[in-house]
Amino acid sequence: MKHLKIAQELEDRVGEGRACWSLGNAHTALGHNEEALQYASKHLEISKEIGDETGQVTAQMNLADLKSVLGIKVGPDEGHRPSPLDHLDVGMCML
Repeated sequence: MKHLKIAQELEDRVGEGRACWSLGNAHTALGHNEEALQYASKHLEISKEIGDETGQVTAQMNLADLKSVLGIKVGPDEGHRPSPLDHLDVGMCML
């Protein structure tokens, strides 16, 4: 949480996105999937805002996995769980 608070105080959107990603992963590991979903959603929002394509793909994959675990149906505009190969320019960094 300190990382997130510091990033917010500094208005560091990249740091805030990374903190949300990290907190989402921590909550997932603890089985706190609803909290993880909130952080993954915030990570996606920030990644879109700052143009971070890698962050967007990562957040979309995390959101799809969490929604599946929580039994949340994916809307038609959300499509399938993205794969790094869907974004070869970004995906190669993730493989």
